[in-house]
Amino acid sequence: MTTERTDDMQTPREVKIHSLAQLSSEDCVLVLEDLAGGRLLPIHTGMSEGRSLALEVAGFKPPRPMTHDLLVSAIEMTGWTVSKVVVTECASEVFLARIHLQKDGEERTLDARPSDALNVAVRASCPIYVAQTVFDSTEVIFKTIGEADVESFRKQLEKNDPSTIFAELEGRPAPKEREARRAPPDSSGEDADPDPRT
Repeated sequence: MTTERTDDMQTPREVKIHSLAQLSSEDCVLVLEDLAGGRLLPIHTGMSEGRSLALEVAGFKPPRPMTHDLLVSAIEMTGWTVSKVVVTECASEVFLARIHLQKDGEERTLDARPSDALNVAVRASCPIYVAQTVFDSTEVIFKTIGEADVESFRKQLEKNDPSTIFAELEGRPAPKEREARRAPPDSSGEDADPDPRT
């Protein structure tokens, strides 16, 4: 945690969660939509984080608090509130984010993976932003994802048994945040870790 205030890499743009799509048994893509310009920013993440986000957005409540529920509760019990989350930059093809907290006029920020920050945001009902530099430096989508794709995801979510999903998530380690494109091999010839911070 830091007490340093930042401008989040220039004025951030407010976004909303547009959709989620499963890529494989371990990966999904989370799509954020720029409220002002209609641009879409895809962020690859693990299936556990994606499911956790989807269940919260859909209104499903677990029988016991999940990790992100516990985090938000702990923040609130200490007197802090989550004011916003910001996807601040894309460094070496890995997205970074910060969770902003406020208490009695003081602001602090927490470093976080975008998927964790967004899971906190939907539970705290706070705004979500993306730094302008992220839109400028990454590949964004300028056409809307088809409604058929969104509806397909919604139907898939409705068919899921929440109790089964919670059972699958219980005790599973969080997979590493995935970048939109694989990082180049390191000097040893092996693939670089896509997210060295986790």
